[in-house]
Amino acid sequence: MFIKNFMKRIVMNILQSRPTLESAGVRLNRVFGYHQIPLFDPFLLFCHFGSRNPEDYIKGFPSQPHRGIETVIFMLTGQVEHADSIGNTGVINAGDLQWMTAGSGIIHQEMLLYNPYPVSKSSVSREIKRANGPPSIIL
Repeated sequence: MFIKNFMKRIVMNILQSRPTLESAGVRLNRVFGYHQIPLFDPFLLFCHFGSRNPEDYIKGFPSQPHRGIETVIFMLTGQVEHADSIGNTGVINAGDLQWMTAGSGIIHQEMLLYNPYPVSKSSVSREIKRANGPPSIIL
């Protein structure tokens, strides 16, 4: 089907990812976050992680609070074990997508599991604009 009317979009900026040491010592590449937040509102961060070296990821993302955000993780290769303080657990496998809505007062962790092959994941987080929304998780 041919579309007669379409909107032209202009590329305003091309961002290069920056190597970042995150959480307990995970080496990842952050495309945007921190100072760029106003440009991408409501999105807060976009990160990609990929490595063949377990020392780059094995320390993972231990217990941490998240409040008022949603995080989407797409596991390209490898596995991440997810658990939270109210008893939710699960493993995100290669090809899986996890969409988590974080509730106030809940602590969670993501631990990358050892894999002799490359481990790779991408994640994006966005601010939740509604107040006191219910926590949820889709694995």
